[in-house]
Amino acid sequence: MGELSEVALEKLLAAADLGVNPIVNGSGTNLKMLAYMSHGLEALTTPIGNRGFNFVPEEQCYVAELQEFPAKLRSIARMNLSARDAIAKNGFDVVSANFQWRNIAEKHSARLGEKVRVKLFLENRNSRWFAPGINATGRLSRLVSYPTP
Repeated sequence: MGELSEVALEKLLAAADLGVNPIVNGSGTNLKMLAYMSHGLEALTTPIGNRGFNFVPEEQCYVAELQEFPAKLRSIARMNLSARDAIAKNGFDVVSANFQWRNIAEKHSARLGEKVRVKLFLENRNSRWFAPGINATGRLSRLVSYPTP
């Protein structure tokens, strides 16, 4: 699909039932998982896509090898809706607790002795969640801003 505008991305995420992250190589953190889960979607990823997050499979997201995706998708489709909703909620909760700037700053600011400055900074930013936008060459092109879940 290429690069999407923030508005188009929001519409797609709002219409989706499940976020699929079929990554098989690369390095760094895969931010699609945060976007999917912060929007309350269930997420299916590979072990590589879960790397660095260590989300709990079958409790916070689904994890399978790429060649197992078709069978995993069929399995998910047959699951009880309340079990699927619980996984989506658990994923949302872990992302909300651990990947919002406010929470990250509070965890680390005490170590740095900057709690007051960080608090003032955050209060003036309307507590939004930011994620880097990556262009086709893999370089940071902008920050995408999401409202705090």
